[in-house]
Amino acid sequence: MQGGVSDILGQVDLSSSKLNPITNPGGIEYLTIEDGPVHTGGVMPSRGWSDDLCYGTGTMYILGLSTGGAWGFMEGIRAQHGNFKLRLNSVLNSMTRRGPFVGNSMGILAMFYNSINSMLGSYRGVRDQYNNVGAAAISGMLFKIGSGPRASLISALVCSGVVGVYQASVFAYNNYKQKKLDNAMYSPSEPQLSSPENAM
Repeated sequence: MQGGVSDILGQVDLSSSKLNPITNPGGIEYLTIEDGPVHTGGVMPSRGWSDDLCYGTGTMYILGLSTGGAWGFMEGIRAQHGNFKLRLNSVLNSMTRRGPFVGNSMGILAMFYNSINSMLGSYRGVRDQYNNVGAAAISGMLFKIGSGPRASLISALVCSGVVGVYQASVFAYNNYKQKKLDNAMYSPSEPQLSSPENAM
C-alpha cells in the first residue's frame, strides 16, 4: 500500500486564506444597513417593511414559544402525579401543547401588525406612534374576528393599549435621555481648585 496519512495531509491546503476567507481581499461581502433608507425610530434600525416583518415576526414567535413553554412547564409541574415518569410526561405534553399555540398566535399577530403598520406608514407618508397604535388595534381586531364582534373589540383594545403603553414608555425614556444629555452639555464648569504653588 503506497502512501499514508502523511501523504493525504500533505495535499490539504491549511493556509489562512482558505481557512478564513475574511483575510482575502474582497473575500466576504457583507450587506450594510446603509443600502436603503433607514428608519431608526424603533428598537432596531430598519430598511423597510420586509425587515420589520422578518425581525418582528421571528422575535414574537420565539418570545411566544418560550413563554408558552414556561406556562406549559408550570402547568405540568402542578399536575398531581405520584410517579416521576408520569409527571415528566405531563410536563412535556403541556409544554408542547402551550408553547406552539402561544408562539403561533404571537407570530400571526406580529405579521398582521407589521404589514398593517407598513401600509399605514406608506399611506400617510410618515412613520409615527399613531401608525403603531392603529396597526395594533386593527391587528387585534382581525386576530379575533372569528370569535364575534365583542371579542374582536376587546382584542383591539388590549393590543392598542399594550402598544400605547410601550410607545409612551419609549417617549418618556427618550425625553429622560435627552434631558440628561442636555444637562451634561450645558452644566456650568466646575471651579478650578487653586494649586498649593498659587496659594503661597
